[in-house]
Amino acid sequence: MAPTWQSLLATSPDALDHVLFHRSRNLTGPSVVSDYLTAQFRNPGDILSVLLLLGPDIVQRAVAQLAGRAVTPVAFFFRLGCLCHGQLIPDADVGNTIVVDADTGHRRETKSWVLSRLLRDANNRLDSSMKGEAAHMPPMTEEDIHNPTNQLKYTHHSGPPKQAWEALRVTIYEVNKSPPCLHGVPTLDWVWYSGFVVILLQLVIATLAWALANNWGTFLVTCSGNLLAIVGGSLPQWRQEKWACPKSGGATVILTQGNGSRHAIVVIGQRKEKIGLDLEILARGTRTTQASWTTRIASAVLAFLWVILLITVSGLEENSWYLLGIGLLGSIQNLLAAGAPRDPSALGVHLTYKDVIRADRVAEVLKAAEKYRPGLGISLLDIFFPGSLRVKDEDLKFWREALRSRHAPNKYGTPVNRIPFAECPIDRIDEKASEPNDDIPAIGLGTFQPDPSKYPTKSVKQSVLWALKAGYRHFDTSLRYGDGQGEREVGEALRESNIPREEIFVVTKLENVYHSPEDVEVNLDTSLKNLGLDYVDLFIMHFPYAYKKTANYGTERDANGRPIIDIDLSRSFNVTWTAMEKLVEAKKTMYIGLSNFSSPKIKRLLQTAKIKPAVNQIECHPHWPQKGLVKLCQDNGIHVTAFGPLGCMPIPSLVGRTGPGPLEDDTIALVARKYSRTPAQVILCYLLCRGISVIPKSNDEARIVQNYDCIFDMEESDFTLIDNIAGKDGERGVRNLNTLDYLGFDNYNEEVEEP
Repeated sequence: MAPTWQSLLATSPDALDHVLFHRSRNLTGPSVVSDYLTAQFRNPGDILSVLLLLGPDIVQRAVAQLAGRAVTPVAFFFRLGCLCHGQLIPDADVGNTIVVDADTGHRRETKSWVLSRLLRDANNRLDSSMKGEAAHMPPMTEEDIHNPTNQLKYTHHSGPPKQAWEALRVTIYEVNKSPPCLHGVPTLDWVWYSGFVVILLQLVIATLAWALANNWGTFLVTCSGNLLAIVGGSLPQWRQEKWACPKSGGATVILTQGNGSRHAIVVIGQRKEKIGLDLEILARGTRTTQASWTTRIASAVLAFLWVILLITVSGLEENSWYLLGIGLLGSIQNLLAAGAPRDPSALGVHLTYKDVIRADRVAEVLKAAEKYRPGLGISLLDIFFPGSLRVKDEDLKFWREALRSRHAPNKYGTPVNRIPFAECPIDRIDEKASEPNDDIPAIGLGTFQPDPSKYPTKSVKQSVLWALKAGYRHFDTSLRYGDGQGEREVGEALRESNIPREEIFVVTKLENVYHSPEDVEVNLDTSLKNLGLDYVDLFIMHFPYAYKKTANYGTERDANGRPIIDIDLSRSFNVTWTAMEKLVEAKKTMYIGLSNFSSPKIKRLLQTAKIKPAVNQIECHPHWPQKGLVKLCQDNGIHVTAFGPLGCMPIPSLVGRTGPGPLEDDTIALVARKYSRTPAQVILCYLLCRGISVIPKSNDEARIVQNYDCIFDMEESDFTLIDNIAGKDGERGVRNLNTLDYLGFDNYNEEVEEP
């Protein structure tokens, strides 16, 4: 039966008036209506209106599901998949699908239809498996933890045991190294085969129409429609767009819908083996090939043929139930194919299941993921905790180390967005310092004891042992500290640790009564004996000025108990330096350096030195930044080490400070709160960011550990805030050591040499 509008157009004007008049008078009668409806159900008219109920987006999704092989078995149902905006494959139809590079943390929302479907199907399988899980129990409060009665509300009271609640599940796959077919080529499943089954059924129905009703037109339309559908779905453009990425391996990626989702999929890539799809590139579809002219012309021709086919269908008036049945079968097949869940291999992504991580707390899952493969948990932290995850104790230590590993320099360099205002931390003497260029650890332990009587016996030894356990490998001591007792305890601790000598950096010093050239080696030999070592890594001239000595290298003092300065020898420190250079040649020390040297003295020493000083060890902290002196040293390839970096404990006779020190500074306290750090850690990190190594001292194990754990990413604004505490150029600085009142001259005068 032809559509009404077609019948009317085929009728003469007089006949048309007669028909309209007749219908206006008689369509309201019961017998006429029933006859009309009966005729419609015997031989439906205008079947295209019924068959075109499903939109072209269904065809597009069905073909997207089935495409990938040479032939795409999509059944004919009177709809044409269109070439929209130059592409065939639809965009991702699952919102907020995020793809994260597990090694770098880079993330992007995916446009890939394949990846969004892969995650959707996995999420649906997960939801099905969680139907019998227990209800979500909120975390216990502190009061509930200690009150057994209150804990009852966190317990299920009746019913059989249920599957444990999962806050988050991370399913881990690996790219299949021996896939059943090439990566980017789908395996065949029931969805794919269903297309051929339905096409066969359609042809059977069309054959029956021909055999029983002599309606060969239905058979012609069915064959033509299926041929057009298969040709249109088998265009190479579908395959190119569906897997628009390199197929020679890719990075490890994570797929998730982010915060609020309970599932994440990890796909461990095989980039080194050059196996598998590059899912990170597939995510954005940046490699999608624009439709070729062949595809465009083929689409235009197919569209024209579809129009011809539909015109033909509209003219078939008899036995329309056959066409309606054929079209409905095709509609059902397309509808099922468009939404059917599929295995990743059927999507052309061939994976092997590896493991699953799950827990009732998201934070526990992320920590376990980070342990499973470094980078996994870190990459998901900002996604599942956009407001930041707060941790303490062991968890704090764990995540801090994980973050440090993530942002550490690698063979590609340092992450640009993690470069601090200055080089931080420093872990190597400048190449200009001296040769050979060995490492000097950035963080060391100072062992000076102003008043050993206040500390228990062997306190230095115990501090060194704690430090070695925490990871310290740089130790600073001196013959002057406890008349050699400090050196002896350092040596004992090093021997007990059984750590190889080459891993330790030992610093000791030339004292004021040993400045005569003939006494320099005596000082070092005595120190080596105390330490129990064959050599030290760095031998420093402790002060540029010399004391007059008594027998057995005692210090000659005046009536007030103050040391008497040997003026001539103090002004001849370059001669003392020459004697120190010979100790490098004798291999009793690897390097030689300075301590407490001002700019004028350094400039004069450099004029005659054969071996450039490796280090200048000076008082340096936010209240006494010594910017000019530090710049002079660094410009001349002399590394700077800060003693007393936390403000130090002043020697009563040399005290120069009267107010609070850096540890009590409000600005430093403010920055410390921002980063959940101690003031000491902030100060040490600030100095490291200036390229200055530090040797804080402590006799408390917890503080020793805290001081070593001082490296973090300080923002430039906070660095500048601390750097300006003493003024832009340090003009408001206050030092702790002051020689003027005690010795009668200012050893630290930056303008002229004293004495």
